[in-house]
Amino acid sequence: MYLNRETVIHPLYVPDIETSGTSFFIKRDDLIHPFISGNKWRKLKGLVEAPEFKNTEHFITMGGAFSNHLLALAAYGSIAGVKTTGLIRGEIVEPLNEHLFWCKYWGMELIPVSRSDFRDVETLRGNFESGLNTCFIPEGGATQYADVGFQHLVDELPEYFEHIVIAVGTGTSAMMLAKALEKREIKSKVWGIVVMKTSSFSANLILEKPANLTWVLNNAVGRYGYASNDILEFGLKLSRKNGIVFDPVYTAKALFVTRALALDGVFKQNKKVLFIHSGGSFGVSGFKTQYSSMF
Repeated sequence: MYLNRETVIHPLYVPDIETSGTSFFIKRDDLIHPFISGNKWRKLKGLVEAPEFKNTEHFITMGGAFSNHLLALAAYGSIAGVKTTGLIRGEIVEPLNEHLFWCKYWGMELIPVSRSDFRDVETLRGNFESGLNTCFIPEGGATQYADVGFQHLVDELPEYFEHIVIAVGTGTSAMMLAKALEKREIKSKVWGIVVMKTSSFSANLILEKPANLTWVLNNAVGRYGYASNDILEFGLKLSRKNGIVFDPVYTAKALFVTRALALDGVFKQNKKVLFIHSGGSFGVSGFKTQYSSMF
């Protein structure tokens, strides 16, 4: 299966920080594959390529109705000729949103699970995982194999960047990236921009992290899946200036906060900041109504 394993890095235009003295760059992990992109492939790579899973015939995973992880696994399963099942939190509403439509397009079986049952991951695993050829993947693709893809990401960096920024949902990607840098003895500082309000972010992740990782918690980002008009307008300007799709759920919101850090002088002058585009561009489709009012 062809995937663009090593993605390009080029300058990134970030609005309103021309005088900050900071140089911004972007690693285009959104170009790995149209559907299996960004951190979703980085987290899946180690698992699906591990020898112990080479004979897997059925991957089962779980997620919300707008899960990029579900979409990535559905596309991977179709291309690799492997059955996939997605356990969906809550009801499956018809007509399907674009995420679930594309999951079905790629052949994924979708099963609704009540919100209370969804929280009981081990019971779900026991109910759905059966046989040696079935593999259950937790929500978001967070497994012990996730570090492999991020080690490869670090190996792809052509030069040293003082700061590396990545959007944070579950926190797995930022943790794996920071650990991969430590393993390679690279002194870059990782900034994990949390895309939900502080009360929704795991306290365990705040406490348990590598020394080179800083969580950036900002209640101005709102709840997960929400984007204010300021963030939507910023994301639209960002996309049009760079010719890159930035979704309001993850990447546009993360860069909105990153810009605030730059304006506050967090990144010192003459330093290079690398933003990891973690994919998820389909998230734009959930904001069609709000965007239409801005056109």
